[in-house]
Amino acid sequence: MALPPGFNAFLIVIAIVVGVLAAGAALYTVLAYAHPDDSEGGGWAGAWVGRGVAALAFAQAGWTVLLFPLDVANAKACSPGLAAAYCTFAIPSRQLW
Repeated sequence: MALPPGFNAFLIVIAIVVGVLAAGAALYTVLAYAHPDDSEGGGWAGAWVGRGVAALAFAQAGWTVLLFPLDVANAKACSPGLAAAYCTFAIPSRQLW
């Protein structure tokens, strides 16, 4: 089964892998540099909710930085010889921004 001509599977796989790696790096950074006293006081919700918000903020910052090269690669995914109708399978960069 052949893919449609405007479909760039490699670009989508790279976007998913890099997104997951950025989220993992953000979570690792928050957990590795957490102060040891954070787990003692404030209860369960005080320590983990704050760490989750910080990890989400770091991940979103990383995703925003990595979105620019993805947008450039996405714009060049469709060759000029293809009709615009065949490029509908590209990543929706406008919605992501």
